[in-house]
Amino acid sequence: MTAEIYDNYLGSYRIKLDPQFVLDRHVLEKGVWESHVVLFINYFVKPGQTCIDVGANSGYHTLPMAGRVGPLGRVIAFEPNDLTYNRLLDNLSLNPDLAKVTTCEKKALSYEPGELKVFQAGNEPSNAYVSAEYNEKLWNGGGPEDYQVCDVIRLDTYMGAESAHFLKIDVEGMELEVLMGAEGLLERDRPVIVFETLIDDFDKAKIKRTEELLRSHGYLLFGMHFERKKMTPTTFPYFQEDTLAIHETQIVEAAEIMLSAAKFVPLAHSASHSEGLIKEIVIVTDDRLNFYVKISDSRGISRSWHCSEFIKEEQKVELTEGQGGRCTIVFGDEEAGSIRVRVENEASVLETTAVKAGGKLILL
Repeated sequence: MTAEIYDNYLGSYRIKLDPQFVLDRHVLEKGVWESHVVLFINYFVKPGQTCIDVGANSGYHTLPMAGRVGPLGRVIAFEPNDLTYNRLLDNLSLNPDLAKVTTCEKKALSYEPGELKVFQAGNEPSNAYVSAEYNEKLWNGGGPEDYQVCDVIRLDTYMGAESAHFLKIDVEGMELEVLMGAEGLLERDRPVIVFETLIDDFDKAKIKRTEELLRSHGYLLFGMHFERKKMTPTTFPYFQEDTLAIHETQIVEAAEIMLSAAKFVPLAHSASHSEGLIKEIVIVTDDRLNFYVKISDSRGISRSWHCSEFIKEEQKVELTEGQGGRCTIVFGDEEAGSIRVRVENEASVLETTAVKAGGKLILL
């Protein structure tokens, strides 16, 4: 097969696909590359906004970003690989309206401007990683001398006073360096961020530091529960292939798509509760975001777990009455910004998540 132009990528866009490339073959088979990232774009990108696609490849996500921002918005696509940069330009040329709002930069992003090397990643010529030196631990398609040289800039410098609302980063393990060069933007604009977190393929310590950097700027991290299409709070080392970072000030707006409990949360407290049918859960927090959790049963008997004497706010969740019962209170990672409460009896199960934001716990 040879490269062909398809008119209905994601139902709206024209794209040139070549089956010699692994990612293109995936699109030909599945209709989309990384459907969860496209879902994030559809949820969070609004008309008139500015989006940044770091590691744009051939435009699989640049195109829907440009479609979402519309004629009054802007997309900036960074792609340092010669091959994929030219394919990105080709695909935008097939969509003139999208090309009008998209700026393509054949540059890499990091915290220190200069030059770096672009090495082919694996047996996929359209995939590459940027580094000062050849990395034997990464999947390589060539040798130490098989590279291109690319310019490197800081995102903070490039954007200047211009605001950004949505940031996608897929740079084969350099996500930390990109964000270190964008800390001013994170603090000022608080964009929604989707970043790659291939925990088994890249430097785990760097991924952990990436989480710490984002949390230091007030971000909460979420993964996608693919089977139920719901967002779940997450933390290192339980990341999926891509992680969503939302600033704590935006949690209320985003809460309706973050509906499920966090599977990463370890059991920390559990207790049998056979005195009566479980009737109510109360989650309380103080202004320092310490937790107080209380359960009540049908006989009026209460049990509680707490770590603060200063209680100011309260949320209640009702549980359908059932026969018998066992209650498990599950505390999550305070640093990860969430707790999970699970109550179950013979008739039903209730799981709920509360997320730290704006000085209180918001029940999702």
